[in-house]
Amino acid sequence: MIGLAGVSTGDAQRMGGSLDPGRDPAVIAQIVVRAAADATSLSPVRRAVRRHLVAAGAAPDVVADLELAVSELATNVIRHSSTDDIVVGLEQVGSSWMLDVHGAASLDAIAPEIPRVGSVDGRGLVVAAAVTDHLELIDVDGDRIVRCWRAG
Repeated sequence: MIGLAGVSTGDAQRMGGSLDPGRDPAVIAQIVVRAAADATSLSPVRRAVRRHLVAAGAAPDVVADLELAVSELATNVIRHSSTDDIVVGLEQVGSSWMLDVHGAASLDAIAPEIPRVGSVDGRGLVVAAAVTDHLELIDVDGDRIVRCWRAG
């Protein structure tokens, strides 16, 4: 089951961003998506992100790039963490988009490396870094978040 949550002050703090428009007048559009941390949630999460971006008027290349980034990063959370939920935050800040994917506890640093020839996994961070302008790992109250920025 996927849910679009209203954004509270607590969500804003957990998201590590400025999801409270009262605090940051540059925030134009925002959502928080919560879903079970299993493979069946990937498609609904991608669709929710895509719908929001399209509704907000994002350019087609921005929509495609952020949809791919959220897919790769949510897959990492499912495969490499023990969390029960995927939590994705997306907000437009000025002319850029900020995508947060929670549950990156297994990551110690963001250092996307091209996997060895013949490897069947390990491309998620490389792909996300390739389609966004900036990728970073942040900690907010013990929650590890992968944050991507994409001009749009």
